[in-house]
Amino acid sequence: MGGGAVGTLYLLYHDPTLSSDQKILLLGGIKFFALFLLDLVIPSLILFSFLGVYLSYKFVGPLSRVERWLEEILLSGSVLPLRLRPGDELLPMVEILTRQIQKLKLSRKF
Repeated sequence: MGGGAVGTLYLLYHDPTLSSDQKILLLGGIKFFALFLLDLVIPSLILFSFLGVYLSYKFVGPLSRVERWLEEILLSGSVLPLRLRPGDELLPMVEILTRQIQKLKLSRKF
């Protein structure tokens, strides 16, 4: 439920045709909705924000380094080993790429 739902609840609460019992029930629903937002939605947003930062740190950073490394190999022709941070997720892929490029260089005089 977004801001439109909150506005609808607000307008409904101030409707003059509602009885006091209906307003009490509606107010209970509004409080439940507010607690739902505080208890579930906000912590989830915080958690997924941290997860996004962590994943970009583990994947996007090394991926851009691999891209620059491959560009350097194409331009210079020399295969210097690429060093990634310990724990980066792309480390096995980089090791395989390094071995394969070195094999190509030896077999074709890259």
